[in-house]
Amino acid sequence: GVVPIFLMAVVILNSYFYSPAIVHGPSMEPTFYEGNVVIIRLEQDPYQTNEVVIYDRGDALLIKRIVAVAGDTLVVDETGVTINGALMDYEGNEWQYHNYNGVIPDNMYFLVGDNDAYSNDSRYFGLVSEDDLLGEVVFTFNNGRDDG
Repeated sequence: GVVPIFLMAVVILNSYFYSPAIVHGPSMEPTFYEGNVVIIRLEQDPYQTNEVVIYDRGDALLIKRIVAVAGDTLVVDETGVTINGALMDYEGNEWQYHNYNGVIPDNMYFLVGDNDAYSNDSRYFGLVSEDDLLGEVVFTFNNGRDDG
């Protein structure tokens, strides 16, 4: 009856279109907190500036915000991060930044956590390929700190 059809629909949606993920760490606070469950739309194309995505770094899945896309002019050095001529107000260890100076190539993105002082992101590991983005966050459960 209804239950097998519902379960089949959930499996298909989860496999091909949407997937859940759990937030770990403080890098996206106050937007997302440790333990928040998010739903991602798989393989959105193309991604846009300001979208929150899940990135597969190989050793971990990270949740980050896209702050620069293909065609943007990006400078990352010991003075900070400049996107299209605007110096960004990010807290971090500039002396550890992965230096970059140029136009972002097609299918590449620059990602930063909303809690930039506590985020391991593109400032430290460089540009991210679209192939390593799993999808855009489209919904969240438990958004906000649960202190009780």
